[in-house]
Amino acid sequence: MPYFSSLSKRRNWQQLSSSYRTAIPRQVRKQVKQLTASQEPENQVAAYEELLRKLGKADIIRCAMEKLRIPSGTGAGPDGIALKDLENSERWKLAEAIAECVNNNWIFTGDTRKSIIQSYSGNGLLKEREIQIQNIAERCRDKAIVELLAPMLEPQLSPTMFGGQNGSGYLHALAYAKTFTDTNQAHRWVVQDVKSAFDSVELDVLETALRDLIPCERLCSFLTKVYTHRADRGIITGSPLSPLLLNVYLYHVIDKPFAACHPSVPLIRYVDDLMLPCKSEEQAESCCKTLTSLFDSAGLRFKQGGCESVDLREDPCPWLGFEANVEQGVTSYAPTKPVLADIESGCIGDPIHLRKTEWQGILNSLGAAYSENRLSWLTKQNRNRNERQPRRYQLSAWQLKKIFRKSAKRFVKLLETVKL
Repeated sequence: MPYFSSLSKRRNWQQLSSSYRTAIPRQVRKQVKQLTASQEPENQVAAYEELLRKLGKADIIRCAMEKLRIPSGTGAGPDGIALKDLENSERWKLAEAIAECVNNNWIFTGDTRKSIIQSYSGNGLLKEREIQIQNIAERCRDKAIVELLAPMLEPQLSPTMFGGQNGSGYLHALAYAKTFTDTNQAHRWVVQDVKSAFDSVELDVLETALRDLIPCERLCSFLTKVYTHRADRGIITGSPLSPLLLNVYLYHVIDKPFAACHPSVPLIRYVDDLMLPCKSEEQAESCCKTLTSLFDSAGLRFKQGGCESVDLREDPCPWLGFEANVEQGVTSYAPTKPVLADIESGCIGDPIHLRKTEWQGILNSLGAAYSENRLSWLTKQNRNRNERQPRRYQLSAWQLKKIFRKSAKRFVKLLETVKL
């Protein structure tokens, strides 16, 4: 499919189908991933150079505009301009201006507007948190970076990291945890989350982490300028680029060193909420000591105080808005009481859209799909093409969403909108 090269196509942008509008990023990602797959260093550098060149195209920036989401995506920034306020021609002018800045290595910055949103914490409590909303031009640039860079970086991160751009979400994390727990009898969970994760990122360490993953000096220098223009520590909470940067940072300071110390215990992480499924109390204590040491070294803090473990056979353990417990060797989930209270009060949807039997049936079918603990369907980049599971068990991200759309549409939409 050709790129947008004529003014007539640009004028008719709003009449184009959604598949056509997203074709350019899809083509770019495919091309860049093919280059990245090569083991030759010069080919990998060429792939990232190509990414930087594509980032300087107005067509790519224009596609990124269409993929911005609320609450910080399409809302007005500190300059009072929202994406919905711009006509089609004005959006193209903005995209061309952003592309010119990228080509000339100009990093435009501005103030941020603080906004309060509601989101569920790891224990299922609905809390208010503050995010910083950038001007629309900065958000469009950062979104374009994410669309091109995430498919290249995320396959290099931990396979048990969820919540990225690869289609995995909190449902995948819950299904992974259930399957690993049932298969390995890892009934003792250690659940924690990072307090003020975005504000705790050390920028010099983040730069080191990016350079370990990206063999391109020009791109690393460009990214460093994008996120280091405001402070020496912390990244903007509301930026489209921040979740990807946070995943890279936590992989460097937590995921990777923990896996080296405890290769048999997966660190399952959804953004800043993490969980360790352990087989015994001794193993849980050892993992807690390692995790505490890594947090102290990185200057991170636990949100829930000390690091402790819970035996699911005795007490339920809240995680990602649900309580997990084990009965007769099988892990089950139920919404936490605060979540149920919000549903019953009508604050977040009709209770009929979250029936425990339907929810449990879906997770049971997902967990039973991989009795040998080969959970490749959760991470597409780690799928072994030579050892595929039977066809009925090959569940892609869109199939998972299709299943949940029938039984928990409103609730899933809520939890995907707010950031846990």
